[in-house]
Amino acid sequence: MMRFVPAVLLFGLGFSQGCKGPAVSDSGQEALDPPLSTVLFQAIRSGDFHVCGREDSGAVQCWGVNDDGQTVAPLGDFVAVSAGADHSCAVGADGLAQCWGGDWSGQASPFGSDYLSIAAGNWHSCALRTSGEVRCWGDNTRQQLDAPTGLVLAQLSAGYWHNCGLDVLGELQCWGDNGAGQSDPPVGVFDAVCSGLSHSCALSTTGELSCWGDNGVGQSLAPSGLFTGLGCGQEHSCAVDPAGAVHCWGANGAGQANPPKASFLQVTGGQLHSCGLRTDGRSQCWGSNENAQSTPP
Repeated sequence: MMRFVPAVLLFGLGFSQGCKGPAVSDSGQEALDPPLSTVLFQAIRSGDFHVCGREDSGAVQCWGVNDDGQTVAPLGDFVAVSAGADHSCAVGADGLAQCWGGDWSGQASPFGSDYLSIAAGNWHSCALRTSGEVRCWGDNTRQQLDAPTGLVLAQLSAGYWHNCGLDVLGELQCWGDNGAGQSDPPVGVFDAVCSGLSHSCALSTTGELSCWGDNGVGQSLAPSGLFTGLGCGQEHSCAVDPAGAVHCWGANGAGQANPPKASFLQVTGGQLHSCGLRTDGRSQCWGSNENAQSTPP
């Protein structure tokens, strides 16, 4: 967020466009590269202050803040995983959705079956059935559960109070909060989409980036060039170029827009951190580590 399933989901001050390379400390010394996971993953997704990944075996592991149990993943064989603000969700090999963590708005109480993928937002979640039908549950104060009638999608992402997806023609469809224009996507044909706090980004079939919505800290000011994947954080965005390098822009107060030099397949953003899945299957995160969200297992 290859062609890869984008990172879904999910403050900081400052702006960095196309940042690459290790961070530099206040002393002017080059900081050490962030740690690598010892576990091999097929997919990783960031929530606000936690991250979940699906291993090669289909098992899910999560790390970071656990105030509401959002990192206590159930046992099982899963085909998709997502992380929200304070909850996490996954789709089992049996097509059933499971969620764990905060549930005061019903965001961790899925229903239905026959799912392919899932997207956890702020206090809501949405999942995509094999038919392309979207089902959502949880908080609906900004109509983020009200997917357009008859909508059939091939891909789905959840932001804080809005959602975006790609229909079967590759066209963008968004709904929910639109206070900053985050639910008014551009016209075109796209391969991937991601949603943040009040902005969204998409990758066209030719590899160009488009972002829309809030741009208060440059999170919608996408760099030019060709890319193969993307991921949205709360107020920053990142993308992977064809060489595997990650470029980030937007809020950078905790270094979340300063990716290390490495070759990545996927990238995903949280509130004050970002994570990437390297070509060797190991996860690497950068930015805030106050809740151990940048220390993968």
